[in-house]
Amino acid sequence: MLKNIFAIIAIFIIGMVGGIFASQILWPYLVEGQISYQPGLEQGPVYLTETKQIFIQENIALVNAVERAEKTVVGVKTQTQMGKVLEGSGLIVTSDGLIVTLAELVPYGSNFSFFVNDKKIPFQILKRDLKENLALIKISDST
Repeated sequence: MLKNIFAIIAIFIIGMVGGIFASQILWPYLVEGQISYQPGLEQGPVYLTETKQIFIQENIALVNAVERAEKTVVGVKTQTQMGKVLEGSGLIVTSDGLIVTLAELVPYGSNFSFFVNDKKIPFQILKRDLKENLALIKISDST
């Protein structure tokens, strides 16, 4: 019984060595025609990429960012019925003058104004979502 187990293990090992020999040496020799075949040594394509260094001065980058952002921000000033003054901002989201702001800045029954570049501009409240605290406003002059 033990002799049969060793025979099976020996046959398995001989088959494994034969398979490795066939796949690594015999098959490449038959296909490539050379015995010194070494898989994995082929060289693939070489890609060259150009690199550039860009130096940005922080103060100029900040000034440019502020200049671009100030064109999309409007000021909101509200006086509630109790006389409390609320100030905030809104964001112009489309080129035709749609603004998103906080709904708490435009409460019902209050007197409020929108400002672009310190100029008071006419507006129309399109929608208020008190649950999400957002308001959609349409201004007639978005410059």
